[in-house]
Amino acid sequence: MIEKLLLNEKEAAELLNMSTHFLRRDRISERSAGIPFIRIGGSVRYRFVDLESWIAEQVRNPVRKSSEPQKNSADYGDEKRWRGRPRKKI
Repeated sequence: MIEKLLLNEKEAAELLNMSTHFLRRDRISERSAGIPFIRIGGSVRYRFVDLESWIAEQVRNPVRKSSEPQKNSADYGDEKRWRGRPRKKI
């Protein structure tokens, strides 16, 4: 199977299982997901290899310590927990 070097917006969206709107918003957003793209004239193209590497970078492995049980409010005993800003003492 020969894979295309450059994908148009619709093909890239299908590959990522996202909408074309997501890709457009990502290109102009300050909080961009960082998907690399190429602008050729008025056309936007995505390199297949860039999309593959971007997908690989999105993998997250949660880290949890299973040996330590999580504390809940009953574990704090009589210790008072204050919320917000400390009050002035008169």
